[in-house]
Amino acid sequence: MTHRISSQSGSVLTIVLGTIAVVGVLSFSTYNLLSGPVRSAATASLKIKAHNDARIAARLVMNQSTDTDADTVTEPVDPDATGTYPTGGGIVPASVGAAGADPWGMAYGYCGWNHGAANGAVGNVLAGAAANWSSQPYIAVLSAGANRTFDTTCADVAAGSTNGEENVERYIYEAA
Repeated sequence: MTHRISSQSGSVLTIVLGTIAVVGVLSFSTYNLLSGPVRSAATASLKIKAHNDARIAARLVMNQSTDTDADTVTEPVDPDATGTYPTGGGIVPASVGAAGADPWGMAYGYCGWNHGAANGAVGNVLAGAAANWSSQPYIAVLSAGANRTFDTTCADVAAGSTNGEENVERYIYEAA
């Protein structure tokens, strides 16, 4: 009986390690290939949720608006001035029953304007227009966006512009 010494010692170990390396490279490549579209879909979903929640909040605010200064023009609900909010405004009051926070954990910002003959600032409601107010901004609800910063001010909204990542639901008096 002769014993043969194999010159293939360690080849099984080399094959196993090579297979593990190939599987690792394929897994890494597949992850990177798929993570972009999945991340994009998740971001789009959060923006859609913020848009829909802001729209609902705006409608709830409009439903609770009343003519508090007897000039026959309804005034929006007074924004809550606690926490982080856009310059010149506040946040949507909890009393209206809207979603408390956007998908990124920030309270929805809110700007309101007092139009009509008695158009001065009242509480956190901004001064509006005395004339031609039907085409002026009435309320706006803002989501700070993924950067969690209100880059858009109420003055920006009144001018029809936005800054940063914000989702802004702006309503003129006529549409409200």
